[in-house]
Amino acid sequence: MPATETKINLLPVDPFEQGFWGRFLKWGLSVGRYIVIATELVVILAFLSRFKLDRDLSDLNETIAEKQAVLAAYSTLEADYRELAGRLDLIKQLRLTGLAGQEEISSLEKLTPTDVSFGTIRMTETELELAGRAVSETSLAAFLRALTTKGGFKNVTVGQISSGGEGGGGIEFRLVATKRG
Repeated sequence: MPATETKINLLPVDPFEQGFWGRFLKWGLSVGRYIVIATELVVILAFLSRFKLDRDLSDLNETIAEKQAVLAAYSTLEADYRELAGRLDLIKQLRLTGLAGQEEISSLEKLTPTDVSFGTIRMTETELELAGRAVSETSLAAFLRALTTKGGFKNVTVGQISSGGEGGGGIEFRLVATKRG
């Protein structure tokens, strides 16, 4: 017959170990250390992954800075392109509608004596503003008379008139005329 093994425990049994809190504390000390080790591993992994994440963040910031520099370089090109496109649209529109003031300028040219010249001409749908120079009072008077009788303008108002000026002789004038209509 085989001998059976008997265990003899010479330490006294503590009643606390047999109670709920004793068994819980024993479980906590045995299993709890594995939980603490696992938690420490997670913290160490998070700490080590921070270096990789910092490197990724700095790489992304550098990429963003490079792309912003490229966009800034192209912004002037884009502004020039948009301005050019606007000009082309205006030219296309003018070609389709024709130059409305071309006929009015040619009729104004027919009314103007040879010794009257213009510095600025501004036309709107209802008004004509002129600034120019006439060699004599006679040519200025003939031009004003032609504007009111043959030119189709009313209320011709001479706003400024002076003799001489920067260019020497002659009469400098500025006038506003309202179109009949």
